[in-house]
Amino acid sequence: MKRRAVLAAVGVTGLSTAGCLRVPGRDGRSDSCADGTHFSLQRVTASHVQNEFTTYIESLPYATRTLVARALESETGAATSRSYYSLHPPKEYVVTESTDFYRVEATDLDATETTGYVYSVDLDVDESSLPNDTRIHAFTDLPAHDRESLLSAVGNPHLLHAPHYSFSAVFAYENEELRDRSMFVPETDSRHLRWNDVLLRLVFDERRTVEITSTTVSTELVAGSPEAFFGHIRRERGTVLDPLTDRQRDVITQAIDGTYTECRPYSDAFGDLRGQLTDEDGRHDALARYDGDWYFVHLSR
Repeated sequence: MKRRAVLAAVGVTGLSTAGCLRVPGRDGRSDSCADGTHFSLQRVTASHVQNEFTTYIESLPYATRTLVARALESETGAATSRSYYSLHPPKEYVVTESTDFYRVEATDLDATETTGYVYSVDLDVDESSLPNDTRIHAFTDLPAHDRESLLSAVGNPHLLHAPHYSFSAVFAYENEELRDRSMFVPETDSRHLRWNDVLLRLVFDERRTVEITSTTVSTELVAGSPEAFFGHIRRERGTVLDPLTDRQRDVITQAIDGTYTECRPYSDAFGDLRGQLTDEDGRHDALARYDGDWYFVHLSR
């Protein structure tokens, strides 16, 4: 489930009009809430939390998926790979097919610069339009490091069949032997490649300086089911809204039904409520419990 738009919070007591708290200014006029802080709550379940905070390993881009899988298979729960392409998972947690949930941390180190050879890729080339002497290479015949570069560039080979899909590939190698064995280093005008029954044309664009980095991924098992993961997130990023005044309960009711907005300076009721939802680093809690139900917290700064 997609989370609803985030909030913003600013205000003081006054008349509530069209869902916005309007506050008398020093000159006796009402201030606008156009720049107010917004607060809303969205009821959640374990499946909502899973979708919000996790990524299935099989949904990760190729290079990241490969590194995370190696980490999970290792005795230490960690693995390192070196690449031009980013190896950071898009979310903090991943989930396996057996619904085990892991926290994933990625750390970069030992960055160095080298020359990258950039190729644009044309898909669905019409083979009949090619000269008879055109050489078409099979993807499986490429050197292994060139295949890895292409897999990292596309992320998911199924995208080769997606309409209007396009991508570019960078071939960047520190090792001289790998450079010498590459089909794309040094640059060549173009190469034709058959990959997953799709005919590609790779056209050289430019040389440029790129950065290659070692990325270490470490994994930690945190839960063995969606319900257990829900409990983990509640403990880590959740808070129980209590005690509450009648005015604060009115604010929460409005936040559940829609969006509650206040303008600065905050009322005591809203300021205290905002304090319950914010940690010492100024980050608001992702989840809040109210009257026995859990909610996503949307609170703008």
